[in-house]
Formats: sequence, structure tokens, C-alpha cells
Amino acid sequence: MTISGLTPDELAVWIVVNRHRGRRQAIGLDAVAATAGLTERVVQIAVAHLIEEYGMPIGSAVKKPMGYFLIETEEELAEAVTQLVHRVRALVRRIAALKKSTGPLVLQQLEIEWEQGAA
Repeated sequence: MTISGLTPDELAVWIVVNRHRGRRQAIGLDAVAATAGLTERVVQIAVAHLIEEYGMPIGSAVKKPMGYFLIETEEELAEAVTQLVHRVRALVRRIAALKKSTGPLVLQQLEIEWEQGAA
């Protein structure tokens, strides 16, 4: 892992999370934000970028102790991945429900776009 190229916000978040090694040392989003001097939304964006762009092994826990932590074991990795899979499944169910409930609106919009394209 390299920290060169990180933005100041990403570096601030990394410094805080890096001190919380292992699931038992998880730190809440609000505490990361306060310690790093950032908003919670900026922390969330920074964490996503640190994981996706830099491969930083940051897990998040939704059960006590809740929050972000540096993944240290295979078990912690498995827990972090499982939690993300559950989140994805919930989002897919929500998307399906929205599409089902808004089907007529989508059809109306497609009809309007079709008519505009034909004109």
C-alpha cells in the first residue's frame, strides 16, 4: 500500500482508520469525521476511494463495535465482504420495487422520448 497521491482528505481519513486495526477497534463514522476534521459524507467518499482506487483494506462493521477498521484477518475480510453483499442485495430489491411501482411512469417517459425522436 502506498499513500502517495492521496488527496488531503483521503490522507486524513487513512491516518485515522489506520490507527484502528482489527474489527474490535472499529471507529464510528462520526468519530472519523470529527478526528479528521471532515464531514461524514466526505469521509464516506474518501473511504470508498481508498478501497477502490488504492486497495486499502478498510472494512466497515454494522454491529457493535460499529464503524471502520483496518482488516487484519481472513475472518474480518469475510465479514466485511458479507456485509457488502447484504447491502447490494437490499439495493437490488429496492431498485426492483421502484421499477415495479414506477413502471407506468417509465413507459410514459419512453413514449414521450419516442415521439420526440420521431418528430
